[in-house]
Amino acid sequence: MSRRLIVLAVLQLIAVWPVIHWYVLRLLDSSDSPVPVIALITAFVCINLDRKLETNHGHRLWLSALMMMVYAATFPLLPPLLRAVTAFAAVGTFWCVRENSLRGRTGLLGLIFLALPLQASMHFYLGYPLRVVSGYVSVLMLRSNGLPVTLDGTLFQWGATLIQIDAPCSGANMLWMSLYMALALSAVYRLRWKMTLFLSGIYVAETILANACRMTALFYMETNPFQGLEWLHPMVGIMVFLISALVLAWIFQIFAARSPVNP
Repeated sequence: MSRRLIVLAVLQLIAVWPVIHWYVLRLLDSSDSPVPVIALITAFVCINLDRKLETNHGHRLWLSALMMMVYAATFPLLPPLLRAVTAFAAVGTFWCVRENSLRGRTGLLGLIFLALPLQASMHFYLGYPLRVVSGYVSVLMLRSNGLPVTLDGTLFQWGATLIQIDAPCSGANMLWMSLYMALALSAVYRLRWKMTLFLSGIYVAETILANACRMTALFYMETNPFQGLEWLHPMVGIMVFLISALVLAWIFQIFAARSPVNP
């Protein structure tokens, strides 16, 4: 990296220091999860291992400069999380849009945005819709097995039996991990943006299906003698997550075999 770019990077970090300070405090706060750091570390490793970063073509820094102006102009108006979005956009475009090849840019930018502390927000805004969508898929599975189950909001209704789909079963954490896998693979294999979006969409659909399978398994547990074994609930979640991760890896192998990727 040239001396000029080093100076620009340092100045940019100074400008976003309030966001960095808030970010660290948010991760240390028990109200959110520190898991997003994994995405940030992955993006950092991908950038440093990438031998194709340009170091002498500053004309591509205009997008980062534009994002910095947006960050500065909206800083007094936005809440901390949205300030972080603009700051991450500025930093992300600085490090990712200076590549000789456009491949991998979407994956890297996606990882940087995924590093935002969004876990609590995902549960708040996406928790209920994910439970409803996965619940409907689970109902289809149960009906295919001959059980006249219906879904009322987030309640399974089977005759006089009502089973609540609680918040931990929303699949929000599994969704985050699926997006992380899709974006990390896109960054490592330098997929184009269309391929990255396509892969991410497939991973999201597979996650909803996997979560529906977990709900179906838990339904059978709640309506059978297994309902007293509380330790089975997290065990089922872990097993479904591991199987889902293997399926996602298999999907990427098929995807890679049919699409040109450059590791």
